[in-house]
Order: sequence, then C-alpha cells, then structure tokens
Amino acid sequence: MGSEVAANAAAALQVVLTDDGPITLTSLENLEQLHGSMQMQMQKLSQEIQGVANQAGLAQARAGWALTRRAIDWSAGPRMPDIVAAKDLETSMQTLSDAAAEIMATPHHGIGGLIGSVRDKHKGAEIEAKIQSTKAELDSRYRSVADHLESPTGVVEADALLDQMNQQLAQARELSTKSQQLASEMQRLSEEVQKRKKVSASLGFDALGVQADLIANGPKSISTDLVMKPTEIALASRAATLCRHKTRTQYVGGSQGLSIPLGHGFRYRVSSFRGHPVQSDVLAQLDQGTLVVTNKRLVFLGNKREVSTPIGKLIQIEHFSDGIGISREGKESRDIYLVDRPAYLVLFLQWAVAHQS
Repeated sequence: MGSEVAANAAAALQVVLTDDGPITLTSLENLEQLHGSMQMQMQKLSQEIQGVANQAGLAQARAGWALTRRAIDWSAGPRMPDIVAAKDLETSMQTLSDAAAEIMATPHHGIGGLIGSVRDKHKGAEIEAKIQSTKAELDSRYRSVADHLESPTGVVEADALLDQMNQQLAQARELSTKSQQLASEMQRLSEEVQKRKKVSASLGFDALGVQADLIANGPKSISTDLVMKPTEIALASRAATLCRHKTRTQYVGGSQGLSIPLGHGFRYRVSSFRGHPVQSDVLAQLDQGTLVVTNKRLVFLGNKREVSTPIGKLIQIEHFSDGIGISREGKESRDIYLVDRPAYLVLFLQWAVAHQS
C-alpha cells in the first residue's frame, strides 16, 4: 500500500513538457520530499517482495516434503533421483539430531565433567552447523521435487501447498511490476530534481518550475503601484536602477611656454596646451525605482522619472548577470536596468512577447 501511495502521489502531479524537457508542476522542495518518500517505499516494497518470495519457497519445500512422503501416490517418474536424495538427507538429519541429543543428555560432574562439558559444547556446535547445512540442502531437494509441478498431483496436501505457492509467486510478480514502475518514476524525478537544482543555483530561483507553471496555468497577477490599462495585468516586479551609456571626454597632455618675472615675487607664464581628447564609454546611474513587467509593457517607476516600453516595441532583450538591457523601436540608446535575479524578469518578458495578440 505504501508504494501505491507514493506512486499515486507522483501520478497525481501534472507534468508539463517544456523546451528543457518534462517538468513536474510542483515546487522543487515538494519534488525532493516526494522522491525521498518514494525511496523509502522502494525499500519497503523490496522487503515485501523478498518476504513473499520466501513464503513461496517455503510452500514449495513443504509440497516437496509431502510428495516425497507419498511418492507411490503420484507420477514421480524423473523426479525419483531427487526423492531418493531427499530421503538420504532425511536419514542424515536424523543421525545428526540423535547425536546432538546424546551430547545434550550426557551428565558432567567435577573437574573431569567441566573438561567434558567444554569438549561436548564444541562438538555440539559442529553438529549444529552440519544440521543447518544439511537442512538447507534438504529444503533445496524438496523444492526440486515440486519444481514446475501443477496441481492436481494426486497428493491433496501437496496440491494445496502448490496452489498457495503459485498465488504467492503471482503476488511477487505483481509487486515486482510495481517496483519497476516505481523505480522508473524515481529515476525521472531524480533527473528532474538535479536539473532544477542546477538551474536554481545558477539563476537564483526555480526557473524551470516557474516556466512550467506559466505554460500550464498562465501568469498570476501581482500587486503593484503601477496604474494598469484595460486588460493589463502585472506579471513580475523587481527593485531596479536605471542606467544608460554615456560618452566621457578627457584631455590627456600638458602645456609648455615662457615664464616672465614681473617683480615682487610675481611671474607671468605664456604657454600652449598640447593635450589630446580621449573618449570613454561609461554606464551612468540615472534613477532608482521599481521595474514592472506586465502583459503589455515594461515600466520603470523611478523616483525622478517613469520609462514605459510597450512589449510590441521591444527589439532586443539582453540578459546580464546583474541586469537586463532593453532596446526598443525608434530609440537609439539602450536602457540598462540593474536588478537582482534578472533572469526572473526576463522569463516573464519572454512570455509576454510570445503572447502578444
């Protein structure tokens, strides 16, 4: 039942096909917990299979014992060598058991008795080991006698045990099928967990899980200070710094000329500046505020200004480690927004672009 619960829990979760493969529509934490639960259920299932298989083997051995006892009541035929071998082992077992009983019954008194007791315990342990070895071999012979037999055999007791054995073997096969299915699902979940953890470590959030939720359920509206237009909803927002590239000019060089004394400690210098301009591109921070992605616009709500870019006007979205670059139609300069976890905004921007009507 435990394995069914874990398997049903996994089957109940929706799996979404994304560009990065199938992704389960649940949190990464829940997915890890489910995988751990399935591992525990797999162990229990393996123990259950082993237990049922042992019971089937025991029933088969008992059936072989009954068939050995009633060898003349059924068509033993080619199984007679196994029956003869089993009877020989039964005789050996009886001999060993008698020897063990004799040792146990031997009285021990005084110092000599103490020595004899130690000796007999050692000898008894050897006999017990032989008994266990012979019993294992005898059970194997009994199973050989009953191997591949189906009821009715003509021996009622053996037939009942063979039917019981077949039921247990069928149960073991059913459990093995469930085990294989569970193992397959565990493998898929394990691969997904590792992939999602790797992406999360790289981007700072479970991007594959968010993407799968967008594909399956669409975006969820969030609260924001931005005044919405009709049919517009806010998808994501982040604190941001608006930056733009600017050209800075510096003059590198020096001056030279004559220095003329004027008296009283004053001098007049006649010089010419022979420096040359050097230009460099710098990223200037213009304003701080909030960057909001909606299904229709990308809007920067700053302390000094508001920058609104319609989704339909976007030409290029560049993803940096600490921000995003936005190029829009009809504007030469590029807006750079420094944000935490920029991939989060890019994911929703890409969704908005793909779903423009």
